[in-house]
Amino acid sequence: MPKPGYHTIELNKTEWEVPQKYTMLSPVGSGAYGQVCSAMDSKTGRKVAIKKLARPFQTHIHAKRTYRELRMLKHMDHENQKQSRKGKSEKTKERRAALKAERAKLAAGRFLVKQANTIPDPLAKFPTFQKFERNGLSCTLSCKRVRDLAPETLEWAIELCSQNMKAMYEKSSGGWHAWEKREEMSEDAAWYLIACDTNTQKPIAFSHFRFDMDYGDEVLYCYELQLEKEYQKKGLGKFMMQVLELMAFSNQMMKVVLTVFKHNPDAMAFYEKCKYEVDETSPEDNFEETFDYSILSKLNKMKPTQKTSL
Repeated sequence: MPKPGYHTIELNKTEWEVPQKYTMLSPVGSGAYGQVCSAMDSKTGRKVAIKKLARPFQTHIHAKRTYRELRMLKHMDHENQKQSRKGKSEKTKERRAALKAERAKLAAGRFLVKQANTIPDPLAKFPTFQKFERNGLSCTLSCKRVRDLAPETLEWAIELCSQNMKAMYEKSSGGWHAWEKREEMSEDAAWYLIACDTNTQKPIAFSHFRFDMDYGDEVLYCYELQLEKEYQKKGLGKFMMQVLELMAFSNQMMKVVLTVFKHNPDAMAFYEKCKYEVDETSPEDNFEETFDYSILSKLNKMKPTQKTSL
């Protein structure tokens, strides 16, 4: 039985218990952590959206995700957005203070990202990390914005990504779309870390990365790390990840983030050896849907994590 003032309805085999003023519920879709439906507010005559979170407090990670969802809604500042609850004046003051601190944190993060993206070459001040000479390999590393790459270098990177990853993408729920990958790798925000063979001067490995905001945190997001087959498993990939971390943390990014397919065990093992862990933003399988990827990250240990409570 629904509690007083509420009524229940089943949508897509899921029971919804909502206030009686919300009628004409209709499913809109589902995504990470929950389902969304549209409804009519019988008192105002306005259409609203309602999200049902799946097991919001089952684990510590679930609770953090629920908190993050509510925190992000706070920043929407929309007139139609309903507050989750009404608190006493003291609680309201605390939430306002926390919200102010959170907005200040976001502003500071955006400033750091903007500052990092204005640096001509994030690798320039680290000459020691511009060379790799181990395990029979000798190569030089450089860092450039996509607009500064030679066209043939960008084409090589796109082709190498296709060679190494097309089969993995085809096994995923999203599939492989060559034009989408090309567009992503060519966007103005893209940075490239390129490794070239010292003897031939030909590119042999690259990382496509970006300085960006991710769920309210300033991060270096590694989109790709790709090596030519004959140069793999010789330490170059690990070295390039260390270079990414150096550029990220020297520019005060909160963490390095990346996405990896669960059906790519070699990549999963590689990043585990590099001390990457499942990020709090990584989706978890639930009774509504499963995910074929994980989001991994490594925190900047020199930068304290700023936490606020709304």
